Amino acid sequence: MRAALRGETIFGTVETLGRPCDVVYRPVVDEDGCTHGIVGAAYDVTERKAAIDTLTAVLNSVDEGIVTTDARGAIQMINARVTNMCGYDQEALLGQPIWMLLSSGHQPDMTIADMQEFIRINQLEAPGFFLDLEGRKHNGRTFPIEMRVQSFMLGDQPRYTVSIRDVTERKEYDRLRDDFVSTVSHELRTPLASIMGWTETLLTEHPGPLNDLQKRFLNTVYASAVRLDKLIDEVLTVSRIQRGVLRLNRSQVEPSLLLADAQKALAPQIAARNIQLQIEDAWPSEQTLEGDAERLAQAVKELLTNAIKFSPNGGEVIVRSWLDGNAWRLEIEDHGVGIEEEELSLVFQRFYRGQAARKAQIQGAGLGLYVCKAIVEGHQGKITLESQPGVHTVARFWIPIKVIPEGD
Repeated sequence: MRAALRGETIFGTVETLGRPCDVVYRPVVDEDGCTHGIVGAAYDVTERKAAIDTLTAVLNSVDEGIVTTDARGAIQMINARVTNMCGYDQEALLGQPIWMLLSSGHQPDMTIADMQEFIRINQLEAPGFFLDLEGRKHNGRTFPIEMRVQSFMLGDQPRYTVSIRDVTERKEYDRLRDDFVSTVSHELRTPLASIMGWTETLLTEHPGPLNDLQKRFLNTVYASAVRLDKLIDEVLTVSRIQRGVLRLNRSQVEPSLLLADAQKALAPQIAARNIQLQIEDAWPSEQTLEGDAERLAQAVKELLTNAIKFSPNGGEVIVRSWLDGNAWRLEIEDHGVGIEEEELSLVFQRFYRGQAARKAQIQGAGLGLYVCKAIVEGHQGKITLESQPGVHTVARFWIPIKVIPEGD
């Protein structure tokens, strides 16, 4: 009150009769500027305080870091999960740039709108709308995080909500799982090779003649072994992708030969399902592209296998290949069960299988498209799916014919 008597307007919060109140004291000043008294007002803010306390309790109960910022990225509110995750006091973070929570540090020329746009673009490759980044604790130690940025308006001012997840444990579990799967898969390869080799030998009938029933049994064994061998190959490829060691041995590749090899390798499946395979190959015979022939063959066979697998018996599969400017374009179209629109962004994830595939009991581990995507992107290309359930599905990829050096 003494400050108000000196001519200052004072704001504060007091408790009156057990109820929180916002108060304001204003001086009463005459024409000569002399203060003759004070006018005070009190506003009961019990409900507002209860709402704030409830919101704070809810935010602090969430097992995910929540940060709100202004348009420049200055932190305006954080929950307890952020302070525990990063080792800062709440007061030390308020008003500070959110970049101090990232290993890249403070970026004064970058607004949070820029960051949201960066994440929006990368969401095309980050299912679930979270982006993999690296966080930084108060002690300088870095750790893996997932971050999502969403905007909202407060009056006419843009504000941003940033969600942060510490994924240290999950990344470690993923590493242990991938190491285990890789080790087991390698160990399976040796006995499986023996099974396939001896089965092939028996089917030649060099050791002795076989009756029809024995041939049918051995063909079933061999088909199952081939399927298991393909699964092991996919698992090992996935393990290499996860560890970042999927190497591409580049050479000059002829796409037409890849299509011919895939057709030959899958001839038994095509015949067994009476699939009408139509190949429209417009690739110039004298043209090659830089790529890993083995990996590209794997991607082509995987996409063609999917088209055959998801087609009805007697269905049509169309393969189109052509040179589009400085890129190889490939389309493989089938007229099978299709994929729902909301699943199109999910089918490139590891182990994801669409509802239609599960319902139709179509065999698969949900690894093929994940592997295809890694191979295509490793060649600086892009892969997409278009589908209309019950009508058709078209898998497309685009790969430049010449490697573009990093940084160009």
